[in-house]
Amino acid sequence: ISLFVVVLMSISVYSQFTMSSYQSVSSSKIGVGYSFDDKVFAEIRLYGGLSFKNFTAEPVVLFNFCKKETHNAYVGAGMVINYITGPVLPMGIYIKPFENMRNLRFCMEAEPIYNIDGENFLFNCSVGLVYSLKD
Repeated sequence: ISLFVVVLMSISVYSQFTMSSYQSVSSSKIGVGYSFDDKVFAEIRLYGGLSFKNFTAEPVVLFNFCKKETHNAYVGAGMVINYITGPVLPMGIYIKPFENMRNLRFCMEAEPIYNIDGENFLFNCSVGLVYSLKD
């Protein structure tokens, strides 16, 4: 049991969990993320507004290539699974506009998607909010 407690404490001290919401003209998504370090983070996003049989998830792994006090720029790769199925390449920027609220970030993201089932390319742009449980 003590090893379990140490692992949980390490995760809470050295990790960063996030909650996010993205909105675009064609879809909305909510997500839960985890930062492994300052450069690499992952997120699982769920599309809203679809029926249960069209439940669509989007797991992505992202890489911060520019991390500053007021903003982060990132690129990544992932997969959209179900209603649309195919690889996704998110590119975006997090903006931290409030000095006293560094845990809250605005997000602008563009993501080309190749829909395997429809054999076509889609291009989704969204804006959103991301909240980090730890800054």
